[in-house]
Amino acid sequence: MPLERTPSDILENVVEKVQQVNEGKGVLILVDMGSLNSLGEVITERTKIDTKSIDMVSTPLVLEAVRKCSLCDNDLNSVYTYLCTDFRGYTNNIAADSSLENNNKNVIITICSTGRGAAIKLKELVEAASKNITGSNNIDVIPSGVKELKEVIDEVSEKSNIISLVGISNPNMGIPFVSIEELIDGAGGEILKNIIKGKAIRLQIKMKSRLY
Repeated sequence: MPLERTPSDILENVVEKVQQVNEGKGVLILVDMGSLNSLGEVITERTKIDTKSIDMVSTPLVLEAVRKCSLCDNDLNSVYTYLCTDFRGYTNNIAADSSLENNNKNVIITICSTGRGAAIKLKELVEAASKNITGSNNIDVIPSGVKELKEVIDEVSEKSNIISLVGISNPNMGIPFVSIEELIDGAGGEILKNIIKGKAIRLQIKMKSRLY
């Protein structure tokens, strides 16, 4: 917020932006100062548009918010709750970096709700998307069904570093996630590339910054 701007000026600008971008499912407001966090309640009262506000945001959180908002099956409340309670940053990439020292194998787990057979097909898709990425030759891709996912994660994590999950919907296990849609449209390859290289910030390609 520019020092020469008054809070009332900022409020009017934000109200105008919220009205412009709202498409019927509410607006997520990300702010870098706690003093701006209270704007959401005022905006909702004035415009009758549902809003949720998160303050003191980091770059990874903003990128994850953009990704979650671009998925059609997410609503404002679910995105807000996920970012405030479940999202812990891309900490598993730190484990991926440390594997250079402990020689643990890096693993990507593919998930399919229809069973292990479909997860194996997804495994092949992941291998094809990552085959030209430096470092991917030291990564195992393990298929799993939804029902046994937690057991698979517990077992694999005892001896390996799980650097990503790939599937239709994010199981919110605190592990970086890539959707099938992202793999198909090409964005997933870039995301996997950055995860495999151990970068903490996932590149966002062809993402939109508001809820649908």
